[in-house]
Amino acid sequence: MQYDTKFWADDIFKHEISTELQQTCFHEDAIHRFSLSYGYIDLLCKGFKQCILENVAKPKPHKYVLVCLSGAIGNRESRHPPFFSGVNIQHRLSMPLISISDPTLAMNDDILLSWYAGSEFIKNLPQSIAHIIRKICLSFGLQPIIFGGSGGGWASLAIATYLDIKAKYFVWNPQTNFTEYMPKVVSKYIETAFPAKKNTVKNSQVVNSSLFKGILDSEKVLYDLNEVKFEKNAQIFYIQNVDDWHLERMLVPFMSNKKWHRLGKSSFVDDSGIVVHIGHWGERHAGPPKEMTLEILKLLSNDTNGNPSYAALHLEANYFRLSRYDQPLISASSIDKLQYKANIIDKDSSYLVTVNHPTLYLECDLKFAFYVVINGVKLVERRYSSDNSLEFEKKFAESDTVLIRCFIKEMLSIQSFTIKIQEGLVHE
Repeated sequence: MQYDTKFWADDIFKHEISTELQQTCFHEDAIHRFSLSYGYIDLLCKGFKQCILENVAKPKPHKYVLVCLSGAIGNRESRHPPFFSGVNIQHRLSMPLISISDPTLAMNDDILLSWYAGSEFIKNLPQSIAHIIRKICLSFGLQPIIFGGSGGGWASLAIATYLDIKAKYFVWNPQTNFTEYMPKVVSKYIETAFPAKKNTVKNSQVVNSSLFKGILDSEKVLYDLNEVKFEKNAQIFYIQNVDDWHLERMLVPFMSNKKWHRLGKSSFVDDSGIVVHIGHWGERHAGPPKEMTLEILKLLSNDTNGNPSYAALHLEANYFRLSRYDQPLISASSIDKLQYKANIIDKDSSYLVTVNHPTLYLECDLKFAFYVVINGVKLVERRYSSDNSLEFEKKFAESDTVLIRCFIKEMLSIQSFTIKIQEGLVHE
């Protein structure tokens, strides 16, 4: 298999993962190869020369380093490893860059994606990458901004479970449990990374996530990030395109076991500080536009307001493009409830019920449904629509018990409340 480092840089500097770094090796843009017990990891490092000069300058113009992890690799017929991403972004932002090539992709000409999850040679790859990032950042006094989409998003989040220095993470449309990804792609990864398991996959009558989980568990490979604990110094910004199947299959399980609070129309923060923003910037699995990616990375590298919450509100103000809402996905108990109230107008022969909701969410295309239950029997039903009011006739006696059930469907949950009319009085 061809391994073409010359496409990226003339020089390769070799390091032992356990030895001290020599800063002079980073004077020019080059590939840095870190040897492990079995195999190695190649990093393309660019823009560090100025960091070396800045070590004697105060304050330092550069405080952050970009760390880029790749998603799926297309056009493998004409491309050869190593694969480095983020070079154009580094050029636009003029910040130092560490781009990491996934060593498993060099094991087979046909494999498109391997999540930096490791192989039979490097089973703890995310942990090893975290160790290398830590070593470089501490040597230069830099804070990493680790970013990637899809499979690179999974890898970024996986590193956040190991990297114990202060770091920011920006991921888009990531897999959060890659055994739930396309079976053909996961099968190719397992067959490549663990050749002894190839027949297990080939001979299985059902090739699905259960099979993959069993194999990866036996190899002690991390694959599911939905219930892991991230390092306390990790500031995570997770954005998801609403038109992508990853919303339901990846984001929902990730959010479901955490307690979320609202930041805005489609942005949420959990108790540990993870920020999730749901937007609409393309069809299906499309990543964010280049300018949007650059803006987010610029914001995260700003010491004044460079936090994920501010970045989410920036997107809502400048890129809020949600055009539809899927069925409710997460139980309302996972998200702090909005305070909806109802006004009831007695119109002699009918009641008019109107649900009021916070003006912040007026643009969110909320859907409303109503039941009217009289003495335990549902007599009126109004299915979900954008109309937040219901008018129904007074076809009941004053002594009857009338319950009005109001349902509000939003992006991630259904919320409801009940109004009781008894003896002509309204009780909420």
